[in-house]
Amino acid sequence: MKSKVNFEKIKSSIISYINRIEVKKCEVNAFPFPLQEGQPGSFYGTCFAVLTAELMDFELQKSEHIKQALLTRLDNESGCFNNEEFDDEDFPNSRQHNQQYLYLQTAYFGRSALYALGCENLPPVNFAYELCKKGIVYEWLNELDWNNPWLVSNLDMFLGIFLLEWQVHKPECPFITNGLDDYFRWHDEQQSTSDGFWGSNTDPLERMAGGYHIFVIYDAINRKIPYLKQAAEVTKKLAWDDKLFVYGGGGGACEDMDAIDILVRAYLIDTNKSEIHKQELKNIAERIGFAINKDGGYGWRVRPSAKWIYSLIQNNDYKGLKGGIKTLLFKLKSRSQYNSIHLYSSCKFYPFKLGESDTWSTWFRASALAMIAKAVPEMFDDQCDWYLHKRPGLGVDIHVNNETTKTKTSF
Repeated sequence: MKSKVNFEKIKSSIISYINRIEVKKCEVNAFPFPLQEGQPGSFYGTCFAVLTAELMDFELQKSEHIKQALLTRLDNESGCFNNEEFDDEDFPNSRQHNQQYLYLQTAYFGRSALYALGCENLPPVNFAYELCKKGIVYEWLNELDWNNPWLVSNLDMFLGIFLLEWQVHKPECPFITNGLDDYFRWHDEQQSTSDGFWGSNTDPLERMAGGYHIFVIYDAINRKIPYLKQAAEVTKKLAWDDKLFVYGGGGGACEDMDAIDILVRAYLIDTNKSEIHKQELKNIAERIGFAINKDGGYGWRVRPSAKWIYSLIQNNDYKGLKGGIKTLLFKLKSRSQYNSIHLYSSCKFYPFKLGESDTWSTWFRASALAMIAKAVPEMFDDQCDWYLHKRPGLGVDIHVNNETTKTKTSF
């Protein structure tokens, strides 16, 4: 039976959500979108709104305003941004999301938003060039704390993206060529042959989430991802009874995207195109598709919906039905699963409630849903016309990897 996920209705709901949470009275060069409704407009919240609009292929009313707000904060020498929201942040040595992390992450999100808004030829990130010029790309990667692969693989990914931008900017530069060679040499040498991931941490969720960030860089130049089949097998085992990828149910915007990307990649290179694999992807899509909040957005955690439960009954999926009940019971037992407040990247400027819609989760969950829809369109009655971007990084359109190193980037 084909899925009844209605992509057009979800798209309409998300567009309404994004338009509604816009801060209407917005000063010049201020950001008009919050991370979560009721908060002030912010750098990250606005970037995520822009990326959601790109995915849904609609134009924000304040597109030009946002472009100028970002460009006024872009430092042409470093290629990074001055984000005053972090001026009051504390950075003790124990903090995992340190200053360098926020500096590079802000550069990535800001640049992604500008590209989505149609900007071209942005000044590349000098941080990446300096590593190449000094010949220490390999050493920099090696010195990251790979006992925390989920965290440091983000830094790894940022570097990979910025190096690829430099390659477009200066294709004949020997520093960049050698830096990229060292980047992929490190990953080829350090990748585990047992599960296809990186790092010393044995927690499979940590390893999976870390692997996802690196796979998108391989994909950017159509480089074959070794041991992808093994990575997908580990990822499948992480699924909770409600089809998502967090213990106790409800999933997580990041965890679910990371897992879905890997499973979709594995499906696309599977010459047999297993019916079981297709059904698993459809099941995940229904879990997310039917979980959109009443306000039209997605939260970090998603509750089992009545529509999803009904679809399980229609499909005689009693195992899934049991998982939905277990998730509801777990929610009653552990209220923090949905009701707690977290800080995005540990930033006190970015508190958000896990169970309520936010711009990050809306973009990420919708992107994951689109990945599945485009991989197995035959499993859905309604066709998904959303736009997955082709820039290296999060939420990228997936192509089948091959042995060539021809870039498919679109900065």
